[in-house]
Amino acid sequence: MLLVISASLPSYLSFVPLFRQHCAQLNNQLMAYLATPPPFPDGYLECPLRRISLAKLCSEPYDVEEAVRLVEACRSTGFFYLDLSDDQIGSSLGKNLLEDALQLVALSKDAFKLPQDEKDRYKLRNRVFFGYKPRGLAPRENPDGSKAVPDGVEFFNVSRDHVVGQSSKTGSASNSSASAWASDDPDRFYPPLLISQISLFHSYITACETIAQRVLETLGKGLKVDDQQLVKIHRGNSSDSMLRLTQTLQEVFADGDDGANTPPHSDFGSVTVLFNWIGGLQIQLPPGIADAAGNVSDKPRWAHVRPLKNHAVINLGDAMVTFTKGKLRSGPHKVIAPPGEHRNFDRYSIVYFLRPQDHVKMIPLKEFRDDDETEDDAITTKEWVTNKVLKIGALKD
Repeated sequence: MLLVISASLPSYLSFVPLFRQHCAQLNNQLMAYLATPPPFPDGYLECPLRRISLAKLCSEPYDVEEAVRLVEACRSTGFFYLDLSDDQIGSSLGKNLLEDALQLVALSKDAFKLPQDEKDRYKLRNRVFFGYKPRGLAPRENPDGSKAVPDGVEFFNVSRDHVVGQSSKTGSASNSSASAWASDDPDRFYPPLLISQISLFHSYITACETIAQRVLETLGKGLKVDDQQLVKIHRGNSSDSMLRLTQTLQEVFADGDDGANTPPHSDFGSVTVLFNWIGGLQIQLPPGIADAAGNVSDKPRWAHVRPLKNHAVINLGDAMVTFTKGKLRSGPHKVIAPPGEHRNFDRYSIVYFLRPQDHVKMIPLKEFRDDDETEDDAITTKEWVTNKVLKIGALKD
């Protein structure tokens, strides 16, 4: 779904041949590991994530058994695999999402190759979450407890509202010009290469939101609340929902360094849709939850998440814990050096973070509130997310 740039935008034209040429001649090694990653090595502690079928979630009539499995996954680890290959319902949603994810990796590879001073023009700043984060802004955990070193992850955050907000008014995202962005000044946040790909961003984000909406509906039914209640607090064009393109070069994990390149954390929002093709993602198994080998411990354990072909990884964020008063789990996770042969590859991730609308109060749903809990005493989602981001040092106050 690559965009043909309008002739009225000569400043962006030079980027289109570059991106098309790269998509046509993309590094064979990169495409090989995206299509068929190296085998995930045995001998590592793994998390037995449930595999949930997108086709069954979207089926009519409602597939109660699959819904129960999804709710159970969100109560135990807060993570599950979403199988996008089963297309029994005749929908192309899963197929298109997989294809768009690969296109976004190709786009990412070119975007991160831009000169550093060019990327730095779009650095995150002034409580704005969208733009570029260079390597070295966040502390990196060392396994031996020694002093943390700067992280090796760089990423671009693309605002959902910048992409979808305007097209929801016009009814189309086919306009290739910068005016198709809802942001009045997209050049402030993104390099021209990214600005030129609004249709690809729009396609991917709307697909992720369709999936997230079905997850929210399913959780609502499972918790015996109005299944549209969770959907409604995420509907609109005023939120910090975003798409993140990440890159970690293999040199970051040289010399056997197994420190967490992304320190332990839980996501701020509601639903995260993740694609990654190389290992390194670990989640914290709660006490009493069996690992993939069936072993149980009375202590928390870090376990690897094996990348699966044609699957996304879905997890819940902290907002869902608040809204359900702890009935659902937002699982702590981190990214360490990829195991085995996976360490020999650059690591790319495509992540969509669905967050509640800015005005929504961070308070349990009415069904779960205590009598003394009122919206008057609660902060908004915007305030809540901003405070969390400032705490980790990703933005300057």
